[in-house]
Amino acid sequence: MAIAAPAPKRILLVHAVDDCDAAQRLKRHLGVPRRKDLLVTTVDDIPPGAPWREEMDRLVDEADLVVALLSSDLLSSDLWDHELSRIRERRPALRLAPVLARSVSLEGTIFDAGQVAPRSGIPVAAHALADEVWTEIARELRGLLTELPPSPRPPPPPPIAREDRTSQHKQGKRPAPPAQSSQAQAEPPLGPEPALTRQLPDAAQQGTLAGPALAIGRGAPESRSRAAAAANPGAAVPPARGAGAPAAGRPTKASLRKLIAEVLRVSAQLDAFCIDYFPEVAGEFTGGMSRTEKVNLLLQLRKPAEVLQQLRLDHPAAVERHEELIEYE
Repeated sequence: MAIAAPAPKRILLVHAVDDCDAAQRLKRHLGVPRRKDLLVTTVDDIPPGAPWREEMDRLVDEADLVVALLSSDLLSSDLWDHELSRIRERRPALRLAPVLARSVSLEGTIFDAGQVAPRSGIPVAAHALADEVWTEIARELRGLLTELPPSPRPPPPPPIAREDRTSQHKQGKRPAPPAQSSQAQAEPPLGPEPALTRQLPDAAQQGTLAGPALAIGRGAPESRSRAAAAANPGAAVPPARGAGAPAAGRPTKASLRKLIAEVLRVSAQLDAFCIDYFPEVAGEFTGGMSRTEKVNLLLQLRKPAEVLQQLRLDHPAAVERHEELIEYE
């Protein structure tokens, strides 16, 4: 009887848009697609029109290792915050390997006390012989994959029929998130750390190349006023505490355009947001429509208060960071 080949190891590669070339070079040095024992995926592999959130969860669930190409563009992006949030929620034991692609200060980040690649601490972009550096990084990542113990994966969520999701939105309901199993909620602690691991203090423990598990504390729950707003989509949405805006009011369309530009920076995020929560708007999108035209259509077909409310529910941290952009009338 033939013995089935082992499943390939999977790397989820996270990078900024400006580092696409660096990501491709790393993939080539890892031997992708020539090597059949390794798969490397990125958010760029999510097909257009696919439910972005569900596809992102799938990439996180399938990954054996997350590799982050560090740069100022990545660490300052809301997309990185979203991906990190999904990782810590679904796979708290998943390992994170940081690669210093371009020069950036790591002070105050989860990487500031840990080992990064290259081990010299010099960004890959600053090396005259970048191919030699990528070769060494790829060799170290492959070695890390062989050392890592299996990380528990949450069970796949039950499929939701498209018509069911659409009917829920038409009734003003938000689809309930899939329940997590006890295995996904409490993953077992890992055994002894590999040789490359360096013990780090407190919140910085996620930063080592082969280091401790990525486990960051969850944010505070939504306030009761936000929860009340969720039950009444047409009501005015109160601003966050300390935002300096009026106690109540309706957001202006002009200010929402600015907020959407900051919270949903990637076009795929805007498409997924509309597909998931405003499918009747997404149904009006055409292939040649610009991002600005899509935002205008969203604000024409749905009340600004509804859009803001859904942004608060789906991206609470990002909205709170840019609360000063919102103006009320």
